Amino acid sequence: MKSEIDQKVEEIVGLTKDQFSQIVMLPQGEFRKLLTSKTENKEEILRRIFQTYPYQEITERLNNKRKEAEEEFSRIEQMRDHYVAEIRSKLPEREDSKLVNVLSQEHFNINQLVEALGEEAEYYSHQVDKTLKKKGQAQKHAQDVQDQYQAAKALNEKFEELAHFEQKQTELEAQKSEIDHVQVY
Repeated sequence: MKSEIDQKVEEIVGLTKDQFSQIVMLPQGEFRKLLTSKTENKEEILRRIFQTYPYQEITERLNNKRKEAEEEFSRIEQMRDHYVAEIRSKLPEREDSKLVNVLSQEHFNINQLVEALGEEAEYYSHQVDKTLKKKGQAQKHAQDVQDQYQAAKALNEKFEELAHFEQKQTELEAQKSEIDHVQVY
């Protein structure tokens, strides 16, 4: 029955036997202050009684660290969201792209995004290789056409030169008949 009585007293008083003993040891004026004071004052009195100041400081430091961590997390989260928005705006959507699938999800894992970006980089690397190969072929074709053009131009110049010499020959032959006519006289 003693344990039942102890339990009932603890419920009524709201303190264990040890807590009650500590409070009874308070000077009478402090105990009255404790009973009649507001919640903030009770906290201060209980801190003084139980000497919990170091714990309060630890709690404040932990709260500050929690706030700093939350701010850092928020900053990193904003930076991540910015980068994801940049990815969405810069890269075109391809039908079979894993990146499009990842970005279309409401929630995705950064590792999924990194893996999808790796695949996208590999895809575009192959595209660059194909494009460079096509560029090389186009340059070779352009060079061949340029060479053909230069050869045709040189041939045309020779034809023009031939036509010029034929005209000169015709003029000289016309002058020859005049010279022959003049020599005869």
